[in-house]
Amino acid sequence: MTCKWIRWSASIPVILLLSAVGLFAFARLAEYKHEGAIALLALHLATWLDVLALAGTVLLAGWWLWRWLHMRIAHAP
Repeated sequence: MTCKWIRWSASIPVILLLSAVGLFAFARLAEYKHEGAIALLALHLATWLDVLALAGTVLLAGWWLWRWLHMRIAHAP
């Protein structure tokens, strides 16, 4: 149960980063076609996806560290 939950929660930042990469590519395409407003919107959304992915990664790493320390302290001989 725990292993499936960890894989699911770890995949969220990866999905956000892949979405951000797609939006960056879309922004480059819009810039090439001289669609400035669409390029700016795509860059804005991609930046926020990067921020959310980074925050999710930091929170997930903090949670893993807390669980690891808690298990070491709770189950110490």
